[in-house]
Amino acid sequence: MHASCFGRGMSTSARALCAATRRRLEEHEAYRLSANRHTAVKPAAVLVPLFMNHADQKLSVLLTLRSTKLRTHSGEVSLPGGRFEEGDTSPVDTALREAREEIGLQPHQVEVCTQFPGHMARGQQLVVPVIGMVPENFQSVLQTSEVETLFRAPLEMFVGHPSHTSKLIDVLEHKVRMHSFVHKDMEHGGKEFRIWGLTAQVLVSVASIVYGRRPDFECVLIHHAPPLPANSPSDSSSCLQIAEIVSKM
Repeated sequence: MHASCFGRGMSTSARALCAATRRRLEEHEAYRLSANRHTAVKPAAVLVPLFMNHADQKLSVLLTLRSTKLRTHSGEVSLPGGRFEEGDTSPVDTALREAREEIGLQPHQVEVCTQFPGHMARGQQLVVPVIGMVPENFQSVLQTSEVETLFRAPLEMFVGHPSHTSKLIDVLEHKVRMHSFVHKDMEHGGKEFRIWGLTAQVLVSVASIVYGRRPDFECVLIHHAPPLPANSPSDSSSCLQIAEIVSKM
């Protein structure tokens, strides 16, 4: 039993979903990328912090609103993360260090499940998403010079939500479909947060793995997997595997 996910007050179905989520993510072969493997780009990593929301017994993800004072990506919604620094030995190290610095999430509070292949982001950064389970109510401490707000969004919205929009844009001489979602957060007085770009792409892929189905909208996923039976979230024979990045942002 893992303290980061199971807890008092959780229904049997919520426990099953949490266990299945961890297993589905752990069954992926992690792509181990080191900093010196990609000399032409700037290595970076982000943490995808998943947790069970006790209020509705569903999975949610923690997201940050970046400070408007930052030079890059100011005022945008993002996942905790940043560039590889001296002393980091892996993308996991980078993601955990950045999460500790930005929102006060301690490394021992994160149950790392897997990591995805790197995505090319703006500024020639190779960003590796690291997915982990975290406690719902950890004591956050925001680095206000970088993070304006910490909020939660339901993971399920990234496989189908009325607010979803998308458009084709040119990135590195390729046509890429950029997704956008709007989350109205009642914990912040009904404030609307726009989740788009690389952050949205990563969350669409994570949600597709966790819920075992393709999104309700046209998209390119970073994995290929058959849908899982909706009534068997604990089916141990299901093994979803990441294949490769087929688009770059």
